[in-house]
Amino acid sequence: MLQGVSTRMVAKVTEELCGATFSKSTISELSKELQRRVDARNERPLEGQEYPFLIVDAVVIKVCKEEKVRSVSALIVSGINTEGIGRFWGCDWETQRPKRPGGRSSSG
Repeated sequence: MLQGVSTRMVAKVTEELCGATFSKSTISELSKELQRRVDARNERPLEGQEYPFLIVDAVVIKVCKEEKVRSVSALIVSGINTEGIGRFWGCDWETQRPKRPGGRSSSG
């Protein structure tokens, strides 16, 4: 989830949310912990319940990776169980451009 998000951007968001400034090392540790939690949530088992409704969505955002700004798609999946309770299942990033019919990428 956090791959490609700069320390500067995380620092800006945490400053806006918390009203305090944090060191680069603190931001780095916060990012590592958040990534660990996101990974654990994405890898948890979903057995034991039925999810008759699935919601799949995507949003394209710009991220900085390897000193280049790239467009990536955040793929988001949620489910609604038989009791009508919505559950976030996970999020993943798609960094490759989609292929058009004929095998060409969307850039031409």
